[in-house]
Amino acid sequence: MDKKTGWTEYALRMRSALQETAAAAAPDATLRELTRLVAEWAGRFRVPETQPDVWLGLTSTQGSLLACYKHEREKGVLVPVRHVAEDAMLAARMSGTLDNRDAKPLVWDGVTLAFRYYPVHTDAGEWVGTVSLGLPADREDLFAFWMGALYSLVAVPPTAGGADSCLTLKDQERLLQEMKTKDRLFSAAQRLHESREARMVLTEMVGTIKQLYPDTDVRLSLRQPPLDGVLDVGRLALMDAGDIGMRAYREERPILREEGIRGNGATEIALPISGKQAKFGVLHINKKEPFDQAIDLSFLSMLAALAGTAYENAQLFEQSNRLIDELRIINEVTARLNKSLKAEDIYKLACTELSALFAAEGCCILEKQGETLTVQACTEPRLRFARFTSGQGFAGVILASGEPILLENYREQGEDRIASEFMDMTGSAALLGTPIVIQGETKGIILLAHSQPSYFSFENVRLLNALAGHISLALSNALLHAEVRRMVITDNLTGLSVRHYLDEQITLRQKMDLCGSLMVLDIDNFKAINDTFGHQIGDRVLIQVSDIVRSSIRLCDIAARWGGEELAVYFPHIGKDQMHKIAERILQRVVAETDPQVTVSCGIAEWHWEDSKISVESLFYKCDMALYEAKRSGKNQIVAG
Repeated sequence: MDKKTGWTEYALRMRSALQETAAAAAPDATLRELTRLVAEWAGRFRVPETQPDVWLGLTSTQGSLLACYKHEREKGVLVPVRHVAEDAMLAARMSGTLDNRDAKPLVWDGVTLAFRYYPVHTDAGEWVGTVSLGLPADREDLFAFWMGALYSLVAVPPTAGGADSCLTLKDQERLLQEMKTKDRLFSAAQRLHESREARMVLTEMVGTIKQLYPDTDVRLSLRQPPLDGVLDVGRLALMDAGDIGMRAYREERPILREEGIRGNGATEIALPISGKQAKFGVLHINKKEPFDQAIDLSFLSMLAALAGTAYENAQLFEQSNRLIDELRIINEVTARLNKSLKAEDIYKLACTELSALFAAEGCCILEKQGETLTVQACTEPRLRFARFTSGQGFAGVILASGEPILLENYREQGEDRIASEFMDMTGSAALLGTPIVIQGETKGIILLAHSQPSYFSFENVRLLNALAGHISLALSNALLHAEVRRMVITDNLTGLSVRHYLDEQITLRQKMDLCGSLMVLDIDNFKAINDTFGHQIGDRVLIQVSDIVRSSIRLCDIAARWGGEELAVYFPHIGKDQMHKIAERILQRVVAETDPQVTVSCGIAEWHWEDSKISVESLFYKCDMALYEAKRSGKNQIVAG
């Protein structure tokens, strides 16, 4: 059989030809046409080689054997048989004229044959002939196969009781319509499961229904409608219990209402759209005429079930692709964040990356410092380094709850309206925010804004949370690195810098500044303190003097423990005269605030860019000599080198 022609289309053509001949009211012409059609059918039919030999006969209403064919297994085709009339018994059996059709099987050519007979009628009920089949008696199970092949032409298999039965040509039209519907369902199933986009699955389902039922109104209601607006998809109203769509959704079965819509006689059907793991929505179909429950309702139910499975698969496919993209984005952003070990650089990079990734029109990252929130990075320049109280704005809300926030429209807040300088300055409507958590404590806040309402989605919340975790990890690394560096350059006892750090800073300053001063001070009679009171008291005195020095200088000045009980302070951009006043204040405070009371001696020196020899070593040498002179001259005094 030619696959392009197809048995369905071929059978329709044969039925039409026979119907037109019968309509001419010429029984002999109808019989001739039937004979011709059976001959054409036999010539086209191809039989599997596994089938045994089969006899096929066509008999007139008067019992005359008009044609006889035999399936030859070796050739695999039906061939005309001319010599059947030579055996009256076989001819009688093939023509179906024996009164006792239940007689014992007939032995012919060494094969025991059993027979079945299938009358052929027109739509008007006119009997035009009979088709007979003869098969080996031990293979009567093959009658179903052969009558399946003859379905498109004449009849249906006999009933289980062995009695003959038939289909009229009108019944055949219905059968062929069912076959066409199944073909369309198969084609639609292929297209649905080939779709990798959830939106395309819905489009394909609606398109298939409108193609087969042009007079229908198709409507979709989903729990989470697509945001692209390509399809006219509504949101499923879960609270409307009286709606047949809600019933179909809850009961997970088709619901049919035939009373009509607004009294116009139309029929409405609601079909659930669901997969194996979830229910997605309902398909509403309004038809001007009643549904054929044997064909239409069955077809639409199967199509909706196929669409639900395909929609779920497409969603899972899209979700897997989205997760892959998110993992790639997270890896790329994390790699860039981890390139820096400075918190300031991480804040700036995070602000830039998040703004680009979410296409946000505004981004603000705040750091918790005590009871305040300080803006560390922001796309709005006016907010840079601004300070807010811990309970102020949306950042305060996130800080208090420790949970993300998703605001659809800032301009349409209710009674509990929250004011936000960030949203007001950027003119934004949608807001997305999440905390930066470090070691279980909220250390910062990320805010993203856009002027379009409902711009951000729940997928954005999940992705921002994941990125916030990696930002917090990068900040933790930066803080850890800063702490390690602080420990390396800080004296454990006094909390002042160590000497090598002071040397590095002075060297750096001498390359950039025009002048500077250095002070070296030593606690007088410190050995006597240790010998008299013990080393613990000596350490306490050293800490007291260090605290006095730290509180007496500027933030830009650098204080260090030079060695033992000696301390050193470098003063950028300060000359010897100014430094002398600072040293006097330190000496006075040491006498007044230490317990047990001690005094200190100071040596000071300055450098200027015009000096011929500018080096750290020469500056320290001047201070050391001045300190030695202060000690030798009676202690508790200041000497300039």
